[in-house]
Amino acid sequence: LSPEVVVVVNPNVLSVVDVTEGLAEDGVVIVNSPEPPEKIRETLGLKGKKARVFTVDATGIALETLKRDIPATLMLGAIIRATGLVDLEKTVEVVQEKLGAKLRGEVVEANVTALRRAYEAVKEG
Repeated sequence: LSPEVVVVVNPNVLSVVDVTEGLAEDGVVIVNSPEPPEKIRETLGLKGKKARVFTVDATGIALETLKRDIPATLMLGAIIRATGLVDLEKTVEVVQEKLGAKLRGEVVEANVTALRRAYEAVKEG
């Protein structure tokens, strides 16, 4: 297995598991952390390597925007920003549709706002 993208929602995992094991040489690591990406790169032993490292404080944004520590939707925004694999606006439409079927409108919009904030807050280093 050679993952091209690794997403770490809980940064405590970094001290327990080698999340870069098997990572493609030009792979992408996205970490939910307020730490700068350069520090995470060093922690992961990727200094001087080709892999790209991104961070976003998804937990902080979730607590501010959603008033809860639920960063999963926000990490989706970070993945979109870091990889460019899918379109942000199309993803927003899908999130609105899927969450709209289950949640109140203001909760859906808070999630969309949080997703957009996370997208904008991604740092690369």
